[in-house]
Amino acid sequence: MDESTSVELIDVERQRALAEREVMLELQRATLPVGLPVLPDLSVAAEYRPADLPRSAGGDWFDVLSLPDGTLALIVGDVVGSGPLAAAVMGQLRAITAERLQRGNGLDEVLHALDAFATGLSGARGSTVCIAIVDRAVRSVQYAVRGHPAPLVAAADGATRYLRDSAGPPLALRGTDHRLATATLSPGDTLILYSDGAVEQPGRTMAQGMTDLSGRVSEAIRSQEPDERALAALVCSAVSDLAASELRHDDVSVVAVTAMSAPPTVMTMSVPATADRLGPVRRQLSAWLSGLGATEDDLLALELSVIEAVTNSVEHAFPGPPGTVRVNATLSHDGTVVVVVSDDGRWKPPQRDPGFRGRGLIMMREFSDEIRLDPSASGTTVTLAKTLHRPVSLDGAAPPSTRYIEQTDLQIDLQAGKEGVTMSVSGAVDSSSVDQLHASLLDAGRGSLPLTIVLDAVTLLTSAGLRTLYEHASHLLTSGRRICLVAEEGTPARDVLAVSGLDRIVDVVGR
Repeated sequence: MDESTSVELIDVERQRALAEREVMLELQRATLPVGLPVLPDLSVAAEYRPADLPRSAGGDWFDVLSLPDGTLALIVGDVVGSGPLAAAVMGQLRAITAERLQRGNGLDEVLHALDAFATGLSGARGSTVCIAIVDRAVRSVQYAVRGHPAPLVAAADGATRYLRDSAGPPLALRGTDHRLATATLSPGDTLILYSDGAVEQPGRTMAQGMTDLSGRVSEAIRSQEPDERALAALVCSAVSDLAASELRHDDVSVVAVTAMSAPPTVMTMSVPATADRLGPVRRQLSAWLSGLGATEDDLLALELSVIEAVTNSVEHAFPGPPGTVRVNATLSHDGTVVVVVSDDGRWKPPQRDPGFRGRGLIMMREFSDEIRLDPSASGTTVTLAKTLHRPVSLDGAAPPSTRYIEQTDLQIDLQAGKEGVTMSVSGAVDSSSVDQLHASLLDAGRGSLPLTIVLDAVTLLTSAGLRTLYEHASHLLTSGRRICLVAEEGTPARDVLAVSGLDRIVDVVGR
């Protein structure tokens, strides 16, 4: 075999290994939690980094489950081997664990079920797992370790301790012996579960790795002194970064939960029922939700629903001088945000066929888990509810951040060329800024060239903005003018356009 042929074969083998790694990572990501609970008394975070070596990744798994009895379960496990087969076995172990815990089984029963499964499947034999169940009422932790590194607890001052009172062999090895143990979390304590990839590296003992891990966590807390609700995410990042400082021969998964000293504050504000107050309401709500660590999708949905409710009070509740609208938001015990918007006026009843008016209530119902409207002679109260989730950090990337609060003012740029007119819109479109959108659409609507409206950078699109877009689009289409809306999948504007039905009237495309 000549040298060129050898190089080609090596390259083919490398490409095959990389392709296999991508398949495995897709399997892995598909079975990891899509979101973590956001709770008033606990702050939860998780991070996953695959191994650097193409055929070493796969097998780590973790989960965070809010259980029917109000407790919270944290699980980290590791399957022997790597690649797509290990990822498939991992998915089965995760499913069994979740099903048993959600059914109300205790830790003993869950571990016996995992042992039984691993005994009957060679690919699962020797897998390791650590499960911790946090009793939120008394901050106690019951935990079990099967062939896995011991959990770590970090105090608010950076002091650390390992929970070593539970031990047992890997699944399906040397019988099913295991020992359950308990611990207590003080306010500000962070409980950390992690996979062995965080503490095992060639040339270093696990004891050395665990010493390095506790030292890195302690240093991170003491050097940054973060807000208590940010502790869990900080710890996860510190563990992940420690593993990333060297070539990773194994996956790294880490889950952390911080016992909060006090629940989050209630967001309360009272403003005049005028359109110019929508911006302050939006910014204060966004800041409050961002502080909880809500996902971008949850923030957008609540922001949109609340602004629609406040807009209805502004536009319909007070026929004379503007009254007052009140907004109160709380995070309930199960992680549901409840927002109450109330006024002292009376809403107009919705029209039977509103066309593109009256879409606010439709959008509130679509973007909330629950909505209740209580009109009375003395005022109207709208109650909105939505369960929050926190994103998981994958591959060392920061979780998707919430809206940039300072970038909410509407900005519009018009560009005319031989092919047509392009109107780029960014920021928030609501009742306070819709006149600016209307004026720009009038300018863009002059002439006969095709009009493209780019909405990718729109952070909020309310029914007032939809109505304006619909009215101008209908006029242009009637006069034979071509119009197209550009909004990428997953952007706030695209989601709202799909819910509103405007995408069935006007062409909506991605870039």
